[in-house]
Amino acid sequence: MRWLSFVSVLGAALLPAASARALCRPDRSTTTAASSSIQTATTFETLGTDAATTATSIETSATLEITDASDTTIAETQPAAATTDITTVGTSSATEAPSTTEASTTVSEAPVITEFIMNGNFEDIVNTDWALNAATIQEHSTKARLGRRYVEFALNNEVADGSKRISQAVSGLNTERTYRLSAYAILFSDPVPVRGASDICVIEVAQATPSFEMRLAQWVFNFNNLEQYTEYKIDFSPLSTGVSVVFKLKCTIGSRVTLAAGLDDISLVDIGPKIVG
Repeated sequence: MRWLSFVSVLGAALLPAASARALCRPDRSTTTAASSSIQTATTFETLGTDAATTATSIETSATLEITDASDTTIAETQPAAATTDITTVGTSSATEAPSTTEASTTVSEAPVITEFIMNGNFEDIVNTDWALNAATIQEHSTKARLGRRYVEFALNNEVADGSKRISQAVSGLNTERTYRLSAYAILFSDPVPVRGASDICVIEVAQATPSFEMRLAQWVFNFNNLEQYTEYKIDFSPLSTGVSVVFKLKCTIGSRVTLAAGLDDISLVDIGPKIVG
């Protein structure tokens, strides 16, 4: 009994201490929870009009529980891998390159111009087209307008009454059309021209049929402008489908004149309907 009582007393004495110890013992049970959320939003624009938005959400959670130092249980909850949600929203608008339209070019051929004068530049070595009367075809590159040949009228203290002439028969004409007759004429400085103060000299142009001759124009020489070709032209409608074009050297009636004149690049072309009035 005494031993039982001693044990009981001893147990009663130790129980508060044990309880106190248990109460004084620091509670090492710790709960640590960490939760983090990182969100990153990035917006970038592509070249042109493309735009893309990237949203990234990363969530990581971890729980750590510790109970007793001597009797410790560690429970760690951790995802095997971080969860990453990536959402990409892209808006793309294709910008088409401007369409290229090929230019359509229509090339109209120039109308064919028919030349009715044959050997108008006198370059043919054998002349079969011109009738020459007291006129000559000369070969001299510095005196011809173009090329090497031209026709020359010469007066040596003579009267020019139109007997010095050249002519060519032209066919295939239309009396309801208008034609342009043109030529280049020149006064040479050698020989030096000699004339009266009031005398004039001309190239008289005519169209002729076997029964009739019509004067078209008189192209007047300028004695103050030597060694220079001058272009002359006249428009007319032919008397018939076939006429002769005539070029005559004339000076003031009865006057004696000394000169050398050239004629070159004669042309006759159709320029349109007949001019009425």
